[in-house]
Amino acid sequence: MEAKKVLLAEDDMNLGKVLSTVLTGKGFEVKHANNGEAAFELFCTHEFDICLIDVMMPIKDGFTLAQEIRKLDKKIPIIFLTAKTMQEDMIKGLSIGGDDYITKPFTMEILLARMQALLRRTGVQEEPESHIVNIGNIQFDRKRQVLIVNGEEQKMTSREAALLDMLYEQRNDVLYRSYALKKIWGEDSFYNSRNMDVYITRLRKLLKSEPTTTAAAFSDAEPLPKRPYNSLYCAFIAAMFSSSSVMRRSSFSSLSVLKSCWMSSVTTGASMMRLGREM
Repeated sequence: MEAKKVLLAEDDMNLGKVLSTVLTGKGFEVKHANNGEAAFELFCTHEFDICLIDVMMPIKDGFTLAQEIRKLDKKIPIIFLTAKTMQEDMIKGLSIGGDDYITKPFTMEILLARMQALLRRTGVQEEPESHIVNIGNIQFDRKRQVLIVNGEEQKMTSREAALLDMLYEQRNDVLYRSYALKKIWGEDSFYNSRNMDVYITRLRKLLKSEPTTTAAAFSDAEPLPKRPYNSLYCAFIAAMFSSSSVMRRSSFSSLSVLKSCWMSSVTTGASMMRLGREM
C-alpha cells in the first residue's frame, strides 16, 4: 500500500521535527515547511493526500495558506494545528475550507485518529469520470491525448494535453499561472513562462474549429472588471499575457476563446486580454 503523503506547515522547528518523525514512523511520507510561503511552494510542486497547517506562521499565515490551497484543490483534507483557542478562530478556520481544528497541546494519538478519519472519508471511490470530455463541438480524449474534431483525430503533445487537462479540471474556479507552470514545467521561470505562451498558441490552432468569440484588449493601467467571465479560458489567456499571476474567476463554457484571442507586446507580456461572450 502506497504511503499517504502529508504536507506539514509548522514554524516551530522542534515540533515540526517531532511530528515528521512520528508520522514517518507510522508509514506516512512527510514534507515539512516552516512558513506558509514555503508550504505553498511545496503544494504546487508535489502531490499530497492531507495537509497539517499551523495557523500562526511567518510570511504567510495558515488561514491564508489554506485558502490558497483550497482554491486549487477542493477535496484535500486540511487540519489546522494551533494554540489559538478562541471560538472565532475555530469558526474562521472551518469556514474557509478546513476540515478539522486541533488545539495545542495535543497527543499524537488524537492527531493520527483524526487524520485517519479524514483520509477514510476522502478515500471513498467516486464514480470514475470519463476520460473523453466535450468542449463545445470538440471532444478531448484525456487518456490518449487526442482532440476529436468532426470525427477526425488530432494528436497532442504531452504538455498541450496536460495544459488543456488542467484548464478542464479547474473549470469554474481560479487557476494560478505559477501553479500551472510548476505542475507542468516544474518551475515558474521567465523561460518557462514564454514557453507556456507558445503552447497556448498551439492550443489556439488545434481548437480553431470552435466558433470564435469577441476579443478586446486593455492596457495595463485598466483594472479588470469585477464580474466573472463566461469562460475559464478567457481568464487563463488573460493571465498568460499579463503581469498578473492570478486568473480571475470564470465559468467553463468553450475553448473557442483560444482561437479568438489576440495580443500586443507578446515578448514583454504587457497586454491584458479580456475575452468571452457577452453575459
